[in-house]
Amino acid sequence: MKYDIDFSIFESPNHPYGNVTGELELTFLPSVGTVIQISEGMLALRVQFINIVNGRTVIGFDDVVADSPSHAAWLAERLERDEGLFCPKYDLIRFGKIR
Repeated sequence: MKYDIDFSIFESPNHPYGNVTGELELTFLPSVGTVIQISEGMLALRVQFINIVNGRTVIGFDDVVADSPSHAAWLAERLERDEGLFCPKYDLIRFGKIR
């Protein structure tokens, strides 16, 4: 089943890079605290919350803190390319370039 997902990527512990959204195919609905492997095991994400929004199940994961700005950019690019997720940078969102 496909679930909507949401989490942020940080390029350092106190500097956000961007937001990750999209659909993730899972064989079961996880519970809060469950760790899910995505992108061929590249990321292990812990479920932080599960909400129903407009009839759709949204799974929120803990944020990911990358090792550097370039690692955050690489991770976002890989999630977009390999998983079909949407990973806009916060600067683009903040300045109205993405709505």
